[in-house]
Amino acid sequence: MELRIEIAGNKVICKQDGQNAVSAALADFLGNLWEASDNRPASEPIPETVRFAWRRGEAAVLVTEQKPVCHTVRWLADDSPVPFGRGAKYREARLAFPFVVLVVAFDGGNLTGQQQCFYRRAPLEAIGDELLLPNLLNVARAYDQTCWLCLANLNPNMAQMSWDARVRKVWSHLFQAGFNASSEHHEGNSYWQTMRSVDRRVSSVAEWERESARNPFFPLTVEWRPAGKTVAAVMDEMMSRVWPVRAPTSAAELLPFFNAPAAGKPLRGFWWK
Repeated sequence: MELRIEIAGNKVICKQDGQNAVSAALADFLGNLWEASDNRPASEPIPETVRFAWRRGEAAVLVTEQKPVCHTVRWLADDSPVPFGRGAKYREARLAFPFVVLVVAFDGGNLTGQQQCFYRRAPLEAIGDELLLPNLLNVARAYDQTCWLCLANLNPNMAQMSWDARVRKVWSHLFQAGFNASSEHHEGNSYWQTMRSVDRRVSSVAEWERESARNPFFPLTVEWRPAGKTVAAVMDEMMSRVWPVRAPTSAAELLPFFNAPAAGKPLRGFWWK
């Protein structure tokens, strides 16, 4: 069977084996094609902390941001017998953070291994804003990502969760699972090792904790190093890996757009499922 789509004047005609099979007004066909490339907003609310989102097919790249706050975290103890895993020893520390930005890519609602953690000294205002390197264990330049975040113990199967639950799960894992040296065993040192020299106040966990007690907003005055990436660049890299652009390659793949139902007006600026 041969399918051919022809444009004649103000009509689009689909021919099957040389015979006219179906036709539509060009305006309707292009309208359906446009509508099918968009997505309507879901009935569930946009999760808290989400600043930017990009949907393509079943993939979604979310940029989430947390304001400066102190967290009581579990940090690998200096005398831990092992760097991570069973037998690792932790200490509790009350630490102040600047703006923390997580960029996470999902496919079908599940984690993809594309997840990064950055800092900012000011809130995100535009998709072209620059990002800063963090000073965290579990974050490293690895897997072709600038600030890959280790989520090894987080169940990647989140398909049945709401978007709000997915976002909360990732944030909870970051601050509650325990900062250890697992990323040191992937493709290089974590940013905790490489960023301790940027400021005396974060040169050790003890110093970081003392400064946090004195001034919980001190991280906003630390000269964190630039990541060399904008929000837009990181989102584009992740989406290209998870769901590359694929245009229709045959008449058969365009056939559904003859009778595609109108999708309605999308929520401008936000791609959601």
